[in-house]
Amino acid sequence: MKTEKVLVEGIVQGVGFRPFVYRIATELELVGYVRNLGNVVEIVIQGSDDKIADFIYKLQNELPPIAKINNLETEELENEEEYADFTIKESSDSFSGTSVIPPDLAICDKCLEEINDPNNRRYNYPFNACTDCGPRFTVIENVPYDRDKTTMDDFPLCDECEVEYKNPLDRRYHAEASCCEVCGPSLELYKNDNQNPVKIDSEDPLKDTARLLDEGKIFAIKGIGGTHLVANVMLEDTVNLLRERLGRENQAFAVMSPDIETVREYAIVSDAEEETLLSKERPIVILKKNESYDFAKSVSPGLHNIGVMLPYAPLHHLLFNHTDT
Repeated sequence: MKTEKVLVEGIVQGVGFRPFVYRIATELELVGYVRNLGNVVEIVIQGSDDKIADFIYKLQNELPPIAKINNLETEELENEEEYADFTIKESSDSFSGTSVIPPDLAICDKCLEEINDPNNRRYNYPFNACTDCGPRFTVIENVPYDRDKTTMDDFPLCDECEVEYKNPLDRRYHAEASCCEVCGPSLELYKNDNQNPVKIDSEDPLKDTARLLDEGKIFAIKGIGGTHLVANVMLEDTVNLLRERLGRENQAFAVMSPDIETVREYAIVSDAEEETLLSKERPIVILKKNESYDFAKSVSPGLHNIGVMLPYAPLHHLLFNHTDT
């Protein structure tokens, strides 16, 4: 029986790395533990030489989508206690090293399916997230990346979310931004009254926001990574008003569309551009306008191209579900 300690540095916080380690260790019938040590992840594994070698290979070659290993150190341990099973231990800050907190990421397909499924308890919930998506850098306050060191500490988990959070085989295991409408943040709608925000009494802020956007109102939407201004690109007067308020006479605005099919209605999209638009970072991509382009002239004045992005937050997708534009 061999015992080996593995220290891993890189993007290993908040990306489902520990449950990933748990799964491959149990699949290979290895025993030991994994835990966060400040800026690194510590793994102690016990088993045969062949299975430990398989574990190290899988650790480096079958990573979760967001994870990245920058440095991996192994050390054989002598006279180590014998373990009965493999466990995930509580985090500790007893080790210093280099760790990279991942950026905020666009909603994954599974979370998107949930908010669009009327039979799911997260249906229409605008803050859905798991270990594969959602806010990271936006919510973290310190390392190791645990819930009590994020802004989500203000939102204690309900019973159902806690079951998911504590299950190593669930994709929400230690997903620090995980929540639902019972225990998580909620939407509120405000109007500007002489530079003072006044809360609007709304039974459904999501539907009311979509309706007001269709009517030509301008919104500041607080989302993942910051706040952005939103207006209806089909309404010339609305876009000009936004320019006036920003003091931005000519610089082009970027637009957001619900999907690639909609983008193709007004722009030319190559395979490489489509791949970039759909990537988990959801960047703004500069595309050439096509002959069917019919947005307000003031959106991208005097230019043959336009900046385009796809929705990256659950709230964006839900607004598109409710708007008529």
